Amino acid sequence: MFPRKLVSGKVVFYYQCYDENGNRSSGLSTRQVTKTAARAYCMRLYREGNLFSNKQHIPTFEEYVRNWWNWETCEYLKNQKSRKDITQAYADNCWKMVKNQILPYFGKARLDKITSEDINNWLLGFKERKVINTDGKETVKSYKNTYANTVFGTF
Repeated sequence: MFPRKLVSGKVVFYYQCYDENGNRSSGLSTRQVTKTAARAYCMRLYREGNLFSNKQHIPTFEEYVRNWWNWETCEYLKNQKSRKDITQAYADNCWKMVKNQILPYFGKARLDKITSEDINNWLLGFKERKVINTDGKETVKSYKNTYANTVFGTF
């Protein structure tokens, strides 16, 4: 905790804390003018689990792409349709690639947790990728580099 003098001349106590990843927050106001009141305010937030204000929900990849490549709702497709010819068949094909190749690998991952190393490993995995056949049996399939690059472009 630390005091900060406002433009009005009033002194208000602020605090900083660390999130689960070890990132330090910027100064957060307690809106308290005494150190004792500020400490009590911080302790209450701590007990409620709200000391570090994580106001922004970071979606999983699956949540993020839910309406992506959807001909009716995708903002990207709406923009592309206004600038050039793009077909619904193209959008449908891209969605199939997302559903079959990208979601199984990245679907449950939060967007901020996907690293370039994860993407590299996924891309290199096209050489030998496990797939589930229509009969429910798992086999290993090897894809050509051109297909892997096409899926990567969709990603």
